[in-house]
Amino acid sequence: MVFVTGATGFLGSYLCLHLIKKGYKIKASKRAQSVIPSLLLPHAQHIEWLDIDLFDFFEVEEAIENCEAIFHCAASVSFLDSDKKMLWKNNVELTHNLVNVALEKKDIHFIHVSSIAAVGDAKPGEAMDENCRWVHKKNSSQYSITKFEAEREVWRGIHEGLKAVIVNPSVILGYNEQAVGSMKLIDQVKKGMPFYTSGSTGFVDVNDVAFAMIYLFEQKISGQRYIINSENKSYKELFGTIAQKLNKPAPSTYIYKNILLAICSLVRMFNKKHPLNKYTINTAYKQSNYSNNKFKQLINHTFIPPEKSLDNMLNKKIS
Repeated sequence: MVFVTGATGFLGSYLCLHLIKKGYKIKASKRAQSVIPSLLLPHAQHIEWLDIDLFDFFEVEEAIENCEAIFHCAASVSFLDSDKKMLWKNNVELTHNLVNVALEKKDIHFIHVSSIAAVGDAKPGEAMDENCRWVHKKNSSQYSITKFEAEREVWRGIHEGLKAVIVNPSVILGYNEQAVGSMKLIDQVKKGMPFYTSGSTGFVDVNDVAFAMIYLFEQKISGQRYIINSENKSYKELFGTIAQKLNKPAPSTYIYKNILLAICSLVRMFNKKHPLNKYTINTAYKQSNYSNNKFKQLINHTFIPPEKSLDNMLNKKIS
Protein backbone atom coordinates (compact mmCIF):
# COMPACT_ATOMS: atom_id res chain seq x y z
CA MET A 1 0.00 0.00 0.00
CA VAL A 2 1.25 3.47 -0.93
CA PHE A 3 -0.06 6.99 -0.37
CA VAL A 4 -0.21 9.51 -3.23
CA THR A 5 -0.81 13.25 -2.94
CA GLY A 6 -1.97 15.18 -6.00
CA ALA A 7 -3.47 12.02 -7.47
CA THR A 8 -6.17 13.92 -9.37
CA GLY A 9 -3.51 16.03 -11.08
CA PHE A 10 -1.58 15.39 -14.28
CA LEU A 11 1.50 13.60 -12.98
CA GLY A 12 -0.27 12.10 -9.97
CA SER A 13 -2.91 10.38 -12.09
CA TYR A 14 -0.32 8.82 -14.43
CA LEU A 15 1.73 7.75 -11.41
CA CYS A 16 -1.32 5.99 -9.95
CA LEU A 17 -1.88 4.21 -13.26
CA HIS A 18 1.71 2.92 -13.29
CA LEU A 19 1.49 1.87 -9.63
CA ILE A 20 -1.70 -0.07 -10.33
CA LYS A 21 -0.09 -1.83 -13.29
CA LYS A 22 2.69 -2.94 -10.93
CA GLY A 23 0.19 -4.36 -8.45
CA TYR A 24 0.17 -1.67 -5.77
CA LYS A 25 -2.88 -0.71 -3.74
CA ILE A 26 -3.20 3.05 -3.37
CA LYS A 27 -4.53 5.52 -0.86
CA ALA A 28 -4.95 8.82 -2.66
CA SER A 29 -5.75 12.24 -1.22
CA LYS A 30 -8.11 14.63 -2.95
CA ARG A 31 -10.22 17.68 -2.27
CA ALA A 32 -13.95 17.14 -1.80
CA GLN A 33 -14.65 19.06 -5.03
CA SER A 34 -11.92 17.35 -7.08
CA VAL A 35 -12.86 15.36 -10.17
CA ILE A 36 -11.28 11.93 -10.49
CA PRO A 37 -9.42 11.69 -13.86
CA SER A 38 -11.10 9.42 -16.37
CA LEU A 39 -7.96 7.34 -16.85
CA LEU A 40 -8.34 6.15 -13.23
CA LEU A 41 -12.08 5.45 -13.25
CA PRO A 42 -11.67 1.86 -14.56
CA HIS A 43 -9.34 1.11 -11.63
CA ALA A 44 -11.58 2.17 -8.74
CA GLN A 45 -11.03 -1.12 -6.92
CA HIS A 46 -7.31 -0.35 -6.58
CA ILE A 47 -7.61 3.19 -5.17
CA GLU A 48 -9.03 4.35 -1.86
CA TRP A 49 -9.84 8.03 -2.31
CA LEU A 50 -9.52 10.12 0.85
CA ASP A 51 -11.01 13.59 1.24
CA ILE A 52 -8.51 14.81 3.82
CA ASP A 53 -6.76 18.01 4.82
CA LEU A 54 -3.08 17.46 4.00
CA PHE A 55 -2.19 20.29 6.38
CA ASP A 56 -3.73 18.35 9.29
CA PHE A 57 -0.94 16.30 10.89
CA PHE A 58 -3.28 13.77 12.49
CA GLU A 59 -5.48 13.24 9.43
CA VAL A 60 -2.40 12.50 7.33
CA GLU A 61 -0.95 10.27 10.04
CA GLU A 62 -4.12 8.20 10.01
CA ALA A 63 -4.24 8.14 6.21
CA ILE A 64 -0.73 6.72 5.78
CA GLU A 65 -1.29 3.87 8.23
CA ASN A 66 -0.02 0.62 6.66
CA CYS A 67 1.58 2.54 3.75
CA GLU A 68 5.18 1.86 2.78
CA ALA A 69 5.63 5.04 0.74
CA ILE A 70 4.41 8.59 0.28
CA PHE A 71 4.53 9.83 -3.31
CA HIS A 72 4.23 13.59 -2.95
CA CYS A 73 2.99 15.04 -6.25
CA ALA A 74 0.71 17.78 -4.91
CA ALA A 75 1.97 21.30 -5.63
CA SER A 76 0.92 24.61 -7.16
CA VAL A 77 2.40 26.25 -10.24
CA SER A 78 2.15 29.98 -10.86
CA PHE A 79 4.44 32.75 -12.05
CA LEU A 80 2.33 35.57 -10.63
CA ASP A 81 3.73 37.57 -7.73
CA SER A 82 0.19 37.88 -6.39
CA ASP A 83 0.17 34.10 -5.79
CA LYS A 84 3.14 34.20 -3.40
CA LYS A 85 1.17 33.21 -0.28
CA MET A 86 -0.62 30.41 -2.10
CA LEU A 87 2.66 29.02 -3.47
CA TRP A 88 4.34 29.08 -0.05
CA LYS A 89 1.38 27.36 1.54
CA ASN A 90 0.87 24.64 -1.09
CA ASN A 91 4.53 23.99 -1.89
CA VAL A 92 6.54 24.69 1.25
CA GLU A 93 4.16 24.43 4.21
CA LEU A 94 2.47 21.34 2.81
CA THR A 95 5.80 19.57 2.28
CA HIS A 96 6.85 20.63 5.79
CA ASN A 97 3.80 18.92 7.28
CA LEU A 98 4.11 15.75 5.21
CA VAL A 99 7.80 15.41 6.11
CA ASN A 100 6.97 15.77 9.79
CA VAL A 101 4.30 13.07 9.58
CA ALA A 102 6.62 10.77 7.65
CA LEU A 103 9.33 11.19 10.29
CA GLU A 104 6.96 9.57 12.79
CA LYS A 105 6.85 6.45 10.60
CA LYS A 106 10.22 4.74 10.75
CA ASP A 107 9.59 2.39 7.83
CA ILE A 108 8.11 4.73 5.21
CA HIS A 109 9.80 6.07 2.07
CA PHE A 110 9.17 9.63 0.85
CA ILE A 111 9.34 10.34 -2.89
CA HIS A 112 9.16 14.07 -3.53
CA VAL A 113 8.39 15.73 -6.86
CA SER A 114 10.40 18.92 -7.21
CA SER A 115 11.23 20.70 -10.47
CA ILE A 116 14.09 21.82 -12.67
CA ALA A 117 13.10 25.27 -11.39
CA ALA A 118 14.93 24.28 -8.19
CA VAL A 119 18.14 23.33 -10.05
CA GLY A 120 20.93 25.89 -10.16
CA ASP A 121 22.65 27.27 -13.25
CA ALA A 122 25.67 25.59 -14.79
CA LYS A 123 28.84 27.17 -16.12
CA PRO A 124 28.50 28.55 -19.68
CA GLY A 125 28.44 25.74 -22.22
CA GLU A 126 27.77 23.02 -19.61
CA ALA A 127 24.56 21.14 -18.87
CA MET A 128 22.80 21.66 -15.56
CA ASP A 129 22.98 18.70 -13.22
CA GLU A 130 22.16 17.77 -9.64
CA ASN A 131 25.34 19.42 -8.33
CA CYS A 132 24.43 22.87 -9.65
CA ARG A 133 23.71 25.10 -6.68
CA TRP A 134 20.47 27.07 -6.74
CA VAL A 135 21.02 30.72 -5.79
CA HIS A 136 18.32 33.26 -5.04
CA LYS A 137 18.31 36.03 -7.65
CA LYS A 138 16.28 39.18 -8.16
CA ASN A 139 14.57 37.56 -11.15
CA SER A 140 13.79 34.29 -9.34
CA SER A 141 10.08 33.51 -9.49
CA GLN A 142 8.11 32.64 -6.38
CA TYR A 143 7.50 29.23 -7.98
CA SER A 144 11.24 28.59 -8.25
CA ILE A 145 11.83 29.84 -4.70
CA THR A 146 9.09 27.72 -3.17
CA LYS A 147 10.14 24.56 -5.02
CA PHE A 148 13.67 25.08 -3.71
CA GLU A 149 12.39 25.69 -0.18
CA ALA A 150 10.20 22.58 -0.41
CA GLU A 151 13.30 20.57 -1.29
CA ARG A 152 15.01 22.02 1.77
CA GLU A 153 12.17 20.60 3.88
CA VAL A 154 12.85 17.16 2.43
CA TRP A 155 16.59 17.50 3.04
CA ARG A 156 15.80 18.56 6.60
CA GLY A 157 13.77 15.38 6.97
CA ILE A 158 16.60 13.29 5.52
CA HIS A 159 19.03 14.74 8.08
CA GLU A 160 16.54 13.81 10.79
CA GLY A 161 16.39 10.20 9.60
CA LEU A 162 13.75 10.22 6.85
CA LYS A 163 14.22 7.87 3.91
CA ALA A 164 13.55 10.17 0.98
CA VAL A 165 14.46 10.82 -2.64
CA ILE A 166 13.80 13.86 -4.83
CA VAL A 167 13.00 13.97 -8.56
CA ASN A 168 13.44 17.12 -10.62
CA PRO A 169 11.44 16.66 -13.83
CA SER A 170 11.96 18.99 -16.76
CA VAL A 171 8.88 20.27 -18.64
CA ILE A 172 6.47 17.33 -18.48
CA LEU A 173 4.74 16.36 -21.74
CA GLY A 174 1.73 14.08 -22.14
CA TYR A 175 -1.98 14.08 -22.78
CA ASN A 176 -3.95 15.80 -20.04
CA GLU A 177 -7.73 15.81 -20.30
CA GLN A 178 -7.85 18.98 -18.20
CA ALA A 179 -6.03 20.81 -21.04
CA VAL A 180 -3.62 22.53 -18.66
CA GLY A 181 0.17 22.49 -18.28
CA SER A 182 2.03 21.45 -21.42
CA MET A 183 -1.26 20.96 -23.29
CA LYS A 184 -1.36 24.76 -23.58
CA LEU A 185 1.61 24.49 -25.96
CA ILE A 186 -0.69 22.80 -28.45
CA ASP A 187 -3.32 25.50 -28.06
CA GLN A 188 -0.76 28.26 -28.63
CA VAL A 189 0.32 26.79 -31.96
CA LYS A 190 -3.29 26.15 -33.02
CA LYS A 191 -4.03 29.84 -32.50
CA GLY A 192 -0.98 30.78 -34.54
CA MET A 193 2.57 31.45 -33.39
CA PRO A 194 4.60 33.46 -35.92
CA PHE A 195 7.29 34.51 -33.43
CA TYR A 196 10.04 32.63 -31.64
CA THR A 197 12.57 33.39 -28.91
CA SER A 198 16.12 32.18 -28.28
CA GLY A 199 15.49 30.02 -25.22
CA SER A 200 15.70 26.29 -24.69
CA THR A 201 14.86 23.81 -21.94
CA GLY A 202 14.43 20.12 -21.17
CA PHE A 203 11.36 18.01 -21.88
CA VAL A 204 10.26 14.65 -20.51
CA ASP A 205 7.26 12.38 -20.94
CA VAL A 206 4.91 12.01 -17.97
CA ASN A 207 5.24 8.21 -18.18
CA ASP A 208 9.02 8.47 -17.77
CA VAL A 209 8.61 10.59 -14.63
CA ALA A 210 6.17 8.06 -13.15
CA PHE A 211 8.55 5.21 -14.03
CA ALA A 212 11.49 6.99 -12.40
CA MET A 213 9.60 7.66 -9.18
CA ILE A 214 8.54 4.05 -8.78
CA TYR A 215 12.00 2.75 -9.70
CA LEU A 216 13.73 4.98 -7.13
CA PHE A 217 11.27 3.85 -4.47
CA GLU A 218 11.67 0.16 -5.27
CA GLN A 219 15.45 0.51 -5.21
CA LYS A 220 15.09 2.12 -1.74
CA ILE A 221 17.31 5.02 -2.79
CA SER A 222 17.50 7.80 -0.22
CA GLY A 223 19.39 11.05 0.28
CA GLN A 224 19.62 11.77 -3.46
CA ARG A 225 17.98 13.94 -6.10
CA TYR A 226 17.66 13.09 -9.79
CA ILE A 227 16.94 15.24 -12.83
CA ILE A 228 14.42 13.39 -15.00
CA ASN A 229 14.84 14.67 -18.55
CA SER A 230 14.49 13.14 -22.00
CA GLU A 231 15.88 15.78 -24.37
CA ASN A 232 16.82 19.45 -24.47
CA LYS A 233 15.20 21.47 -27.23
CA SER A 234 14.91 25.10 -28.23
CA TYR A 235 11.43 26.57 -28.02
CA LYS A 236 11.65 27.33 -31.72
CA GLU A 237 12.31 23.66 -32.49
CA LEU A 238 9.54 22.40 -30.20
CA PHE A 239 6.91 24.80 -31.53
CA GLY A 240 8.08 24.06 -35.06
CA THR A 241 7.53 20.35 -34.49
CA ILE A 242 4.05 20.98 -33.09
CA ALA A 243 3.22 23.25 -36.04
CA GLN A 244 4.35 20.57 -38.51
CA LYS A 245 2.17 17.95 -36.82
CA LEU A 246 -0.80 20.34 -36.91
CA ASN A 247 -0.07 21.41 -40.48
CA LYS A 248 0.30 24.99 -39.25
CA PRO A 249 2.97 27.59 -40.14
CA ALA A 250 6.08 27.24 -37.97
CA PRO A 251 7.39 30.25 -36.02
CA SER A 252 9.56 32.19 -38.47
CA THR A 253 10.17 35.65 -36.98
CA TYR A 254 12.54 36.28 -34.08
CA ILE A 255 11.11 38.66 -31.50
CA TYR A 256 13.59 40.64 -29.42
CA LYS A 257 13.31 40.56 -25.66
CA ASN A 258 12.90 44.32 -25.25
CA ILE A 259 9.95 44.27 -27.65
CA LEU A 260 8.29 41.45 -25.76
CA LEU A 261 8.86 43.26 -22.47
CA ALA A 262 7.19 46.35 -23.91
CA ILE A 263 4.22 44.27 -25.05
CA CYS A 264 4.09 42.71 -21.61
CA SER A 265 3.92 46.11 -19.91
CA LEU A 266 1.04 47.12 -22.13
CA VAL A 267 -0.87 43.87 -21.67
CA ARG A 268 -0.50 43.90 -17.90
CA MET A 269 -1.97 47.38 -17.68
CA PHE A 270 -5.28 45.73 -18.49
CA ASN A 271 -4.76 42.20 -17.16
CA LYS A 272 -2.56 41.62 -14.10
CA LYS A 273 -3.22 37.87 -14.32
CA HIS A 274 -1.95 37.52 -17.89
CA PRO A 275 0.62 34.68 -18.16
CA LEU A 276 3.05 36.95 -20.01
CA ASN A 277 5.24 38.51 -17.31
CA LYS A 278 8.89 39.14 -16.49
CA TYR A 279 9.41 35.56 -15.29
CA THR A 280 7.91 33.81 -18.31
CA ILE A 281 9.75 36.21 -20.63
CA ASN A 282 13.11 35.55 -18.94
CA THR A 283 12.47 31.81 -19.31
CA ALA A 284 11.65 32.24 -23.00
CA TYR A 285 15.14 33.67 -23.62
CA LYS A 286 17.14 31.53 -21.21
CA GLN A 287 19.10 28.67 -22.73
CA SER A 288 18.78 25.86 -20.20
CA ASN A 289 20.08 22.38 -20.90
CA TYR A 290 19.79 19.56 -18.38
CA SER A 291 21.79 16.38 -17.88
CA ASN A 292 20.08 13.06 -17.14
CA ASN A 293 23.39 11.24 -16.66
CA LYS A 294 22.91 10.59 -12.94
CA PHE A 295 19.64 8.74 -13.47
CA LYS A 296 20.94 6.86 -16.50
CA GLN A 297 23.90 5.65 -14.43
CA LEU A 298 21.36 3.89 -12.21
CA ILE A 299 19.45 2.26 -15.05
CA ASN A 300 19.92 2.25 -18.79
CA HIS A 301 16.47 3.66 -19.36
CA THR A 302 15.30 4.65 -22.84
CA PHE A 303 13.36 7.89 -22.53
CA ILE A 304 10.31 8.56 -24.68
CA PRO A 305 11.25 11.17 -27.32
CA PRO A 306 9.38 14.50 -27.16
CA GLU A 307 8.04 13.86 -30.67
CA LYS A 308 6.23 10.74 -29.40
CA SER A 309 4.90 12.66 -26.41
CA LEU A 310 3.53 15.34 -28.73
CA ASP A 311 1.82 12.67 -30.85
CA ASN A 312 0.12 11.34 -27.73
CA MET A 313 -1.00 14.85 -26.78
CA LEU A 314 -2.40 15.56 -30.23
CA ASN A 315 -4.14 12.16 -30.47
CA LYS A 316 -5.39 12.33 -26.85
CA LYS A 317 -3.62 9.09 -26.13
CA ILE A 318 -2.49 7.73 -22.77
CA SER A 319 0.47 5.41 -23.30
